[in-house]
Amino acid sequence: MRAPQESFFSPGIRLGVLPSWVRLSLWFERGRGPTELGCVKLEIQEAWRETCKVKPEFRNEGKGRASSQPSPSITSDRALVRSMARDGGNDGVETGIPRGPATETEPENVVEADGRGNTPREDARGKAKAEHEVEWGRPGNTRAGSSTDVHLDDVEACKGFVEKRGRSGGPDVLNDAKEAVKLAGSMSQGVQYVYDLDSKDESDSRMRGLPWSMGMPEGEKKGAEEDIDYGTLDLLLKARLMAEGDSASTSTDVDGRLGPPQVKVDRGSSSGDLLWDSARLRIESRSNFSSARANVCVYKGKWMYEVTLGNCGIQQIGWATLDCPFTFEEGVGDAPDSYAYDGKRVRKWNVSCHSYGQTWATGDVIGCCMDLERGEISFLRNGESLGVAFTDVRRWREGLAYFPAFSLSQGEKAELNFGGRAFLYPVPGFRPLQEPAAEQAAQADYLLGCLRRLMQLSSTAYGQTSLLPINFAYQEFDASDVVLSCALVAKYLCPLLKVDFVVSAVLIPFLLNISSPLEDLSNVPQFASMFFPVLEQFEILEVVSKLFDSLASLYRTSPFTSTVGCTPPGYRYLKLALELMRIPEVFVAWRARPSFYSQFEMFLTQKQPNPNDLNSLLPEVWWPGADCKFSSEDAMKTQCRNIKRALGIIEGVQFEMCMELLTCPSTRESTHFEEFVLWLIQKNKGANRNVPPPNLSDPTVLNSTFFVLLRVLHYHVRIESKSVDALERFPASIFVTELARELDLPRLGGTLAHVEREHPLKCLQHLNVEIPPGARHLEGDDATSSMKKHPLDLKVKPLRQAESLSPEQLTRLFDATLLLYHLSVADAFKAANTQHQAKLHFLSQLEDTERRMQRLDMKSGEMLAHLKEARKRFRKEVIESTRACCWSRMYLFRQQKQCAMYCVSNYACRLMLSLSSGKCSGTSEEGERLFSYVPEYYVDSMVDIFHALRRAEPAFAGASVLARHGLADAISFLVKHFADKRILNPDVRDGLLQSISVLLQYKEYHASFEENEEAREHMIPSLLAAFQERFWIPISNILVHLCRGRGFATKSNKGRDFQSEVFQKILHDTCKDDIEMFSSFLNRLFNTLNWTITEFGVSLKEIKEGARRRQLAEHHQQQRKCTIMFELSVNLLRILEFFSLVLPEVFIYGSGLNLTRLCELIRFVLVHTAAGPEGRSFEERVSHISNLYSQEKLTRGTVLAPVAGTLINLYRAEVEARANGSSHNSVLACLSASDAVVESMDVLENMHWSKALSAEPQSLMNIRFLSELARALREQKERERTACTKVEEDMDADEDTCTICYSATVDTSFLPCGHRSCHQCISRHLLNNKRCFFCNKDVESLDML
Repeated sequence: MRAPQESFFSPGIRLGVLPSWVRLSLWFERGRGPTELGCVKLEIQEAWRETCKVKPEFRNEGKGRASSQPSPSITSDRALVRSMARDGGNDGVETGIPRGPATETEPENVVEADGRGNTPREDARGKAKAEHEVEWGRPGNTRAGSSTDVHLDDVEACKGFVEKRGRSGGPDVLNDAKEAVKLAGSMSQGVQYVYDLDSKDESDSRMRGLPWSMGMPEGEKKGAEEDIDYGTLDLLLKARLMAEGDSASTSTDVDGRLGPPQVKVDRGSSSGDLLWDSARLRIESRSNFSSARANVCVYKGKWMYEVTLGNCGIQQIGWATLDCPFTFEEGVGDAPDSYAYDGKRVRKWNVSCHSYGQTWATGDVIGCCMDLERGEISFLRNGESLGVAFTDVRRWREGLAYFPAFSLSQGEKAELNFGGRAFLYPVPGFRPLQEPAAEQAAQADYLLGCLRRLMQLSSTAYGQTSLLPINFAYQEFDASDVVLSCALVAKYLCPLLKVDFVVSAVLIPFLLNISSPLEDLSNVPQFASMFFPVLEQFEILEVVSKLFDSLASLYRTSPFTSTVGCTPPGYRYLKLALELMRIPEVFVAWRARPSFYSQFEMFLTQKQPNPNDLNSLLPEVWWPGADCKFSSEDAMKTQCRNIKRALGIIEGVQFEMCMELLTCPSTRESTHFEEFVLWLIQKNKGANRNVPPPNLSDPTVLNSTFFVLLRVLHYHVRIESKSVDALERFPASIFVTELARELDLPRLGGTLAHVEREHPLKCLQHLNVEIPPGARHLEGDDATSSMKKHPLDLKVKPLRQAESLSPEQLTRLFDATLLLYHLSVADAFKAANTQHQAKLHFLSQLEDTERRMQRLDMKSGEMLAHLKEARKRFRKEVIESTRACCWSRMYLFRQQKQCAMYCVSNYACRLMLSLSSGKCSGTSEEGERLFSYVPEYYVDSMVDIFHALRRAEPAFAGASVLARHGLADAISFLVKHFADKRILNPDVRDGLLQSISVLLQYKEYHASFEENEEAREHMIPSLLAAFQERFWIPISNILVHLCRGRGFATKSNKGRDFQSEVFQKILHDTCKDDIEMFSSFLNRLFNTLNWTITEFGVSLKEIKEGARRRQLAEHHQQQRKCTIMFELSVNLLRILEFFSLVLPEVFIYGSGLNLTRLCELIRFVLVHTAAGPEGRSFEERVSHISNLYSQEKLTRGTVLAPVAGTLINLYRAEVEARANGSSHNSVLACLSASDAVVESMDVLENMHWSKALSAEPQSLMNIRFLSELARALREQKERERTACTKVEEDMDADEDTCTICYSATVDTSFLPCGHRSCHQCISRHLLNNKRCFFCNKDVESLDML
């Protein structure tokens, strides 16, 4: 609070009622010593008297020059006084109030103005006044009783200056006064001279129009002939304020409430780890469960308070008594006399929980109402009543009182409003827990009305009388009257604006309504130019901070609507904040506040709707196949356009606010927007952790900032063969900035410390990466003229606000864009994809249910009722997921955003390719080392952005379009780096493999891979070499896609059925040319397949045994594991089938180890799925899986088809080898015609493949070989049956039989241990283990016996 500043000449009137430049004259003179100090006081008194008597010629002469000027503004006063202070040798302070140097004559007890502009203490002022009370004469006289000279030369210079420029009115009078004071050697003499000049012709004038501006009744106005001075006007204003306050005041005695007047969180009652602000109204939980109460309680009456949700997690909000225990596990609603509402789980809590209310969203305002007269508790969400939650609440008992109470889980935030601010959604009949500042609000409303009328008078001072009332008797007055009246109003208004309730309930509505139409806000700068200059600097800081804080809160809690012809409710608050930002003095004051960034980020939030909100935004929902009786495609499109328009309005204002920061330099090297982005990154650097840290920003803030950065960068990273303004050189220093070191994010080569130690680069700060232009499949306008142009084909217009940005600044913004996407924005796009997948799933379930109902006999009443209930449930899910997808499409996937995202992703890809190949300003060795310095989020963000656009619905662009815009660059990077050893993190490489696997599923992308030279050269060898424990799953998926079209009993895949002859040939040639590598690959393939089939069998057994006792979540997890293992086993079997088709010689010829292992796997699969106890019960075991979708996938035919195909390929190759007379390995011998194998072959031979798998007839052409193999196995079994006894006797008698396989003779021993076994078993063992399987000693060599 500013110290009282009583006038020396008018008791009860502060110096604040004087113009700021008059007050500043006193502050300036404060450093001149006690002798002049008393004279200055009398000088100000004289100036005051002269100012209250404005002369007629002053008014008349001022009109001519001031008519074209805006309303009087003295915003440059502080800058002028600073310059004057510098000229006079005085030091300025931060607030702009100059402070003169101490002199020898200055007493020690005279206190200078502090940093906020406070005047000296009263005792010092009184003493100085008593000692130096003198008379002050006109210029040219000397100061009576003073030994100090009058400085007549300075006065004469001042006279000459003013006379040279001529007399003027309006603001120029003030400017002339400043210049006169500046030229005068003494501030006091300059002020005295100017006022003497203005009062030389007439000494009495009347103030006309000002009583009307103060809103005084006719009876209180003075007559036209009577003078009105400012002292009288001040007294009248005081009386009116007292009347306004008395009429709005309420009784302070409140029955039914106990506690202090100001309500806040009670520290002593909190449990857990709660973080709160200085007012203890904004809280955040930093532990698993934190609870607290307010410091007031109620025992009768009707009461309410509001809670604004900082995020939408688990919170329990309501009321509790002192007996309610708060622990790390129990909170509000977990005990008797404790009642809470939880919108995350949509439950109400009072010992037990029950369904209640709606799902809440971030930014929702939850009203908590307690009616102790009726014993009821109810809640509201954004003003909508959720109904009575609790009845029969205990009351009217001794010691029973209810406190506002709240429990929050980790990371949850909330803002409490007990009445200190105006309720957003008040409920009639319910009182706030904190008495609102109604008296101050009424006074502020009256004073703002005075300012509104002063704004009208200010317009008439320059010839604009249209704003005055029609019946207003126009009388001439001067602009200085308006300035002084504004100072008088500000004297009483400024303290009121420090009250939150006054700002939110009075000031903001006033600012929104002073212009017409409401969206114009053109009068806001005029109001600011009149009001803020008459305030002290510290007062401006406080008012501006309160104003923006309330505006941000009001915008953040505004619901989103898309009504045609109306702007969203939050638009008005955003627009007002933008207009205030454009006022330099306001922006400087706001920027000086420590809370600037935290307040600014609240304007970048976007309230996300919950299902109830989406229902009101999209009442009609349509999808392909929907019943036209209930929905319309045209209505759905109209609703989506309205949402898109409303979002565009909000995002447009947010963008303009960010551009205000971007065009305002903070230092020589950065702008305020850059600093805000860096602050935002530092605040949210742990947002993607499993357990995020506290005090994170709302995710929509990062989304909005990301989209703003995209618009700024789009022109500079566009994909063109010749880009004039593109970022063609990327400074490597961006990888080692202070921010990069502070965040310490992992690099491709490890941590930054590890990379600098292993790959040192002394000249890293001076290296630049050369980035080539985007690769185009088709170039030139003629190439795209014959096809429909995509938005990517259109030229990008440069952004005016970004023209002044240097390449270094653009590079920092590009780095921040990728980092923001990595930290938070990627989650939003993944959530949108999850919603889309859920929509497809529920739509498939709905269609399947309707097909079943059509096939069902109408007599099956119970089953029909069950299907109708299922259809109703699936239809509801489809409607909700369709609405959510529409919102995501309008919010995230607008075409302009998608184009910019793709250009950023492609630029990152070209950057990575240049770094990988060493294209930099240094040597090639330095370029290769530089690749290890690249942060991992460059690769992650690049890949994620590409897939987010690919998964968009509708699709952003097909492969044919992307082929013209850099798709080749993305494919080259993927195939060259998924096996790059320089990338140490396997997760990054796994992500690249996953990307290749996904893209190869689509025919268009598959063709792009085949056309890419890097893919044809590097992909297949790298895939086979990388097939190991970490990467075998994505590699197996890729190989399955490449081998497609050559399997047994395959079916058409609805337009996605294609065969990659190019890669199949490359795969065949690679394996044939490098047998050693292929043998190593086969060994890993056999081991992996053996594990997946075993895990699948174990999972089936566990599901059957534990279906009843296992918990539901664990049961679903086991089912998912079973399904995954089954799919992986089928994929690996298909790969083996392919190699048995294109390379049968690897199994038929040679040592026979590969054929033996393959046949063992085949027998293992047949025993588990086709024959034997487990095989015969396959369908029965699968039936225990409750997921119908999984049951449909886990069929016997699916896993047996690749087994049958492999047997056909091997037997056909054996038949051909036998016909050629060449030596070969026998498939019959390796299969061993056991009962289980023969039974399994019968199952394969008799299966109806075309019906079981909808197989294409062409894929069943070689099925005759399967019948021949089955017949041969039956014949072999008959032959073995006759010689069974003799074989068993020989085996019992032969001591040289291998104890591992019991089928071969011992012929090899380990050295040096000497243990023996057959060569086949030993060779197979040494593929995976180099130790003896008897004694576990290291094997040095083998000895053939």
